[in-house]
Amino acid sequence: MNRRLWWVAAGLGLAAQLGLAADTSRDDFLKEARERAGKLFEQLDANKDGVLTQQERDAKRKEVAKDSNMNPSRLHGDVNRDEYFAKADTLAGKVFDHADRDHNGVLTSAERKRARDTYRTRLQQHRMDPDVGGA
Repeated sequence: MNRRLWWVAAGLGLAAQLGLAADTSRDDFLKEARERAGKLFEQLDANKDGVLTQQERDAKRKEVAKDSNMNPSRLHGDVNRDEYFAKADTLAGKVFDHADRDHNGVLTSAERKRARDTYRTRLQQHRMDPDVGGA
């Protein structure tokens, strides 16, 4: 999985889903991802108009950047709710497919651990070299 995908996944909280205890089907993973995306959308949509403006996302990014060295990739321009969820659904599917090493449609604890470890390694590399996350 490319680095940009990992940073966007982190922004949607998909990495946290890799910490679930039980085996997880693709449908359950995508459902949970959609719920997380919905919560994130509501947090970011400061004026509650159903559109995430670049300004709203930049404000949140600055808030997050105060407490970390992270510079995650981002969407550009204004994004309405449908566009946001379409991107989130596509991304969640890619994260699941990457983590599901045997492609049986179920993430086992071993597959989740491997994906979590990969994510943590990339995060650690990024903290040591901020340019790593931009590729």
